[in-house]
Amino acid sequence: MIRVKNTVKIRLISGLILPVLNITKPYAQKQYDCPISFDETHMYGVNISGDFNLLQMALNALLDNAAKYSLQDHKSVKIFVKNKAEKGYIDLSVRNLGYPITEVEKEAIFDNGYRGKHVNDENIDGTGIGLFLVKEIMNVSNGKVFLDYNAASKEVTFTLRLPTYEEKK
Repeated sequence: MIRVKNTVKIRLISGLILPVLNITKPYAQKQYDCPISFDETHMYGVNISGDFNLLQMALNALLDNAAKYSLQDHKSVKIFVKNKAEKGYIDLSVRNLGYPITEVEKEAIFDNGYRGKHVNDENIDGTGIGLFLVKEIMNVSNGKVFLDYNAASKEVTFTLRLPTYEEKK
C-alpha cells in the first residue's frame, strides 16, 4: 500500500519536472534513443501540493513508459501543461507517438500487471506495474491520471491532474 509521508508545496518546474528530467532525459536518450522535450508554457509560478517523492516516481514512470513504448520511427516525448483543468488542479501531460491502444486496453491499462497486446507482440521488456503505481500514487495524492489515445495521429497522452497549492490568507 502506498502512503503519503509528507505533503508539501512543490514548484512545478524546479521542484518536480527538472529534477525528474535531470535523471530521465539522459537515460531515455541512451537506453531508448528517445529525446524528451519540455514546453514550459503555463508552468511558471505554478505550485502543486503533494508528496515530493511519490510525484517524482509518477512522472518518472510516465516518461520512462513514453520513451520505451514510442514507435521506432517516431522516437520523442513531450511534457506540457494543458490549459484546461478543474479549479484547484493543473494537468501535466506526457505525450508520445505509440503503439495502438484499443478501448479494451484503455480500460485495463492501469491494472496491476497489465501489458498491452502490441508491446507483448514486440517483445518489449516490462512488468506492467508502472501505470498501476502511477494510478495508486495519484489516488493517494488527491489527483488523477488519464489516458488519451488518438488512433489517427497515434498520439498517446497520459495526464497527471495535480492539486495546486493555494496560499492560505
